Amino acid sequence: MKSSSVIFVTICSLSAMPLPVRACDQAKQELPRFTTFPLKYADATKSAEKLRSLLREGDAAVVPDAETNTVFIRARPEKIQNAKEILDRLDVGMPDYLAIIRLKHADAVKTVGTLQVFLMLVTCFDGDDRDIRITADERRNCIIIWASEERMQQAKEIVPWFDVKDK
Repeated sequence: MKSSSVIFVTICSLSAMPLPVRACDQAKQELPRFTTFPLKYADATKSAEKLRSLLREGDAAVVPDAETNTVFIRARPEKIQNAKEILDRLDVGMPDYLAIIRLKHADAVKTVGTLQVFLMLVTCFDGDDRDIRITADERRNCIIIWASEERMQQAKEIVPWFDVKDK
């Protein structure tokens, strides 16, 4: 009859564990994982190409699915984290509409700052995290807004509140 032994390890004795056993546990933690990244705005095929060029070949398998606009990645955890950071930067919504609003009374530069704060607060509550760009044309005293249709409508409703004569 063969005898077998069971080893009970406490947390305190874990640091005293022989190096080959600890190295084996670390190797298990760094095995490649499979992760999906559904994209909202960026094209999955183009994003996958960009990822492949930025991540070393052989370190990660990157496959796009155009139908679901999803990027599938099989890689070690640190490469998946790198991929997530890259995809977060690539997957940004581009505004749909451009408007130029001429102000009659208010200063365009000052109004831009106030408008940006208001629209940022609205974004916190409605979840529309698409990009919005607002700039001032000082010479013409105009505000130039590049935003989604919903955000553009909100901006057009808010601007008249600020375009009043100073008393």
